[in-house]
Amino acid sequence: MGRIMVIGIGGVGGYMASLLSKHYQDVTLVARGERYESLKQNGLSLSSDLHGDFTTHPNVVDEPLKAGKQDYIFICVKNYSLREVLEQIKPCIKDDTIIIPVLNGVNHGEICEEVLDKGYVVNSLIYIVSFFKEDYSIVQQGETAYLYVGGKHEEKNQRVCDLMNEASIDCALSDYIERELWTKYILNCAYNTLTAYYNCTNIEIKVSKIRCHEYKELLKEAYNVALAKGIILDENLVEKHYNEILYNQPENATSSLSRDIQKHRRNELETFSGYLVEEAKKYGVSVPQTTFFHLELKRKSI
Repeated sequence: MGRIMVIGIGGVGGYMASLLSKHYQDVTLVARGERYESLKQNGLSLSSDLHGDFTTHPNVVDEPLKAGKQDYIFICVKNYSLREVLEQIKPCIKDDTIIIPVLNGVNHGEICEEVLDKGYVVNSLIYIVSFFKEDYSIVQQGETAYLYVGGKHEEKNQRVCDLMNEASIDCALSDYIERELWTKYILNCAYNTLTAYYNCTNIEIKVSKIRCHEYKELLKEAYNVALAKGIILDENLVEKHYNEILYNQPENATSSLSRDIQKHRRNELETFSGYLVEEAKKYGVSVPQTTFFHLELKRKSI
């Protein structure tokens, strides 16, 4: 299937890299510091509700340049690192390299096309509950972990979809990837924001009437911004998201934003609520709940 590189070996990147390296031989991971040392010495370990527990030993480098030219590059970093990473991977890109950003947010595909002058960008998003532990092993929780891919390069989209499914990563094509991106983004805007503010899990939202109300209001505000931008969405999406996250997801799960803020790490607050607040201003949409939590979480992030 060609040469595959994964950069960003956190919860999402680590899950995908584990399965890709289990099924394909020429897989290279890019990591630095203690994570790089751990991967070199111990390999990449996954504990998955879907796939069980196993360890793989793919190639690991600390700079993309050392990996050489690639056929597929999966970018699984946080949004605040995207532009920097795109500059770093330029030497690895051939004219026909496929670049797949798997990030939170809605505009990472546009950023990739803006920065890169070679290769094909296949946009994507993933629904998953996953994270890395202190020893850099990866945990995937729940019975849901699936990827959507799409965009203007139909043949490349299909190649990526086939690559993933052959590696037992559940993947589907989307004819309207912007809708899929916003569908997930609306969920993330509410879920990451609320769990980070309260430093809580799913069950701690579910048992509180106030938090349930706030959660639904956050969903509604993000939904209204998407409609104002002309994104065509399921009219029952808010209710579906509300029921899904409260009743069909692991009760002890929390969000990456909550974990990062609690550990005083750089975080994606601007991705989950800052961007939404700015888009709301641009399109004249009122988002008081989102604005309140954004300001409060900015204070917590200092």
